[in-house]
Amino acid sequence: MRKSLLILTFSLFWGGSLAQGAPTTLTFNFYPGNVSGTARNPTSCSNTASACESNAFTPTQTFTTDGVSIIASGFYNGNASNLSWKNQGSSPSELGLGLYNDSTGDGEIPYSGGGLSSNDFVQLNISSLIGTNLKTFSMTFSSVTASEGWAVYETNTACTSHCTLSSLSATLLMSGGSSTDGVAKTFTTLPTDKYLDVIETSPPTSNNILIESLSATVTPEPASMLLFGTGLLCIGFAMRRKLFV
Repeated sequence: MRKSLLILTFSLFWGGSLAQGAPTTLTFNFYPGNVSGTARNPTSCSNTASACESNAFTPTQTFTTDGVSIIASGFYNGNASNLSWKNQGSSPSELGLGLYNDSTGDGEIPYSGGGLSSNDFVQLNISSLIGTNLKTFSMTFSSVTASEGWAVYETNTACTSHCTLSSLSATLLMSGGSSTDGVAKTFTTLPTDKYLDVIETSPPTSNNILIESLSATVTPEPASMLLFGTGLLCIGFAMRRKLFV
């Protein structure tokens, strides 16, 4: 009996640890449908195309998958601006998250300098993913035409007002061009900061892009797995003691 209990206890310990350590892929799609808000037909759409709307969010919007949340914040001219979601099926695709106050009228993220001087951007709070033993990270962008491009910078500073990427001490993490339109781009360097800032990189000011989705593969930290296994071990010994007292 004692031998059986010991075998059961250690099986729970190692089995539980391995189960907790299984990688999980979290995907956040930035184009929810039926969102309440003020509808606006972008200038690039036909006024009769109901599927081609840019609907306003508030300046911040939370997206949640499997209990994990990412918070998106919009900034236009460096100040808080309503976000928007767009859904226009065409080539290139027009699907994803942008800025409602986009000067082009498209409800996207417009060009505003293309580098550290940029002040039109969407900031993503990914602090919920940092510290989760991040294994892979990718993002998908849409509305990236032949003359356009995107870039993702990382920072530990949240924008409040009158921000540029320079004032946030942001550093370049990844960039791409039209060949990545609608294609998940795996980051060669994993983010380590709390915030990601997304910009359009190519002039003129009429150029703009959308953030379609973000995916991350995470596993629990080893410390978390050890605590879980230790808990199971204690339960096993408690059961053993109860049976033999």
